Amino acid sequence: MKIIQILPKQPFFSGGGISGYALTLADQLRKEHTILTTFLSYSELDSHNNIPEEIAEDDFRCFQVNRQNPEHFYSLLLALLEEGAKALIWHYIPGYYYLLKPLQEIKKQYKSKLLIMFHEGISPKGIKGNIKDAVRSILTSKDDKNRGAARESAKIADTVLTSNAAYKSVLKRWVDAPICISISSNIGEPQYIPPLEERNRRMIVFGAGPTRKRVYQKSLDQLLTSCHNLGVEEIYDIGSGEMNLPELKEIKLHKIGEQPSEIISELMLNSWAGFIDYYPPYLSKSSIWAAYCSHGLIPVCSNGSYSGSDGLEVNKNYCVPNDRMKNFNFIELQSIAQAAYKWYNNHSLEKNTSIIASLLID
Repeated sequence: MKIIQILPKQPFFSGGGISGYALTLADQLRKEHTILTTFLSYSELDSHNNIPEEIAEDDFRCFQVNRQNPEHFYSLLLALLEEGAKALIWHYIPGYYYLLKPLQEIKKQYKSKLLIMFHEGISPKGIKGNIKDAVRSILTSKDDKNRGAARESAKIADTVLTSNAAYKSVLKRWVDAPICISISSNIGEPQYIPPLEERNRRMIVFGAGPTRKRVYQKSLDQLLTSCHNLGVEEIYDIGSGEMNLPELKEIKLHKIGEQPSEIISELMLNSWAGFIDYYPPYLSKSSIWAAYCSHGLIPVCSNGSYSGSDGLEVNKNYCVPNDRMKNFNFIELQSIAQAAYKWYNNHSLEKNTSIIASLLID
C-alpha cells in the first residue's frame, strides 16, 4: 500500500519535531505493515530559493511544494494519487490555509482516506493553569482564522487524531470520536533500561534550538535547582542551533551539538534525568518528553503542579523543581523513572503505528 504524508518540513535533515515524527512513523509503517510513504512538504520551497523540488533518502521520496502556489500542491497530490497512493496523512499546523481547498477537491474526486493529525493549530499561546483552562482558552481564543481553518479541516477527514487530552476535548466539539495517541520517541526505544544506580549523575537538555534556548533563558534557576536536588554533576546540551550557553559555576555544562540518534540514545541511557520547559497538560505531544521517558530517565518539567493530564501525574511520572523533589530518596526517584517508562510503553511506536496502519487499511 502506498500513502502520502503531508508535513511542514522535509523529514530527512530536520531532526526531531513533526518531521522527525513523520519519518519515524513512515519507517515503522514500512517495516511492520508494508505501507510505503511519499512525503509532501508544504512550507520550504518558494520563488526566492533553490531548494530542489524532489529529494530522496533511504528509499523515501519527498516533494517540496511552492508555498505561494496552491495549484502546485494540488497538481503534485493528483500525480501521486495517480501513481497509486491510497491514503493521506496530514500533519496539521496553523498558517497554511491554502491546503484546505485542494484537499477538499481531492476528497470529492478520490476515495482516498484522509487522516489528520493535529499537532498544533488549535491552541493559543500563553495558556496557564490546568486542562480545563487550556480547553477554555482554545475555544474562546480570538484567533478565529486559525480555529476556523482547523475546524473545517477536521470535518473533511475520515479520521482525526491528536496527541493530548486538551486538543481532543476541543476536537470532540467538531467531529465524532477523535483519537488521542501520545507522541512516540524519535530516537529509538531501547530494549534494556539500566537502573539509576548504573547511570552517571548527568542531566540531559535536548531538543531544537528554540526549545533549549527557552530552558536557559526562562528556566535556568529551575534547571540548577533540579540538578542540586537530584545530585547531578553535569549537564549535556544536545541539539542544533547556535546559542550562547550560560557560564555556570556550580556545575559543568557540555554543549555537544546535533548528534546521530544512536549517540543521543546511548547518552540518555547513561544519564540520570532529562529537563524540559513545557506546559504540563501538553507534555504528551512532545517528542523530547517521549525520548526521556522511553530511555528511563527521571523526567523533570520546569514548572506546573497540574496532575492527571494524559495519565501523567506530578511526583508519580515526573518531577518539578520544588521542595518535594528535594526530599525524594533513591527508591522514590527510581519509581518515578519506572512509572514514566511504563506510561510511555502504553503508546510505544509499535502500538501507535499499529493503530494508524489499521485506520489506513480499514
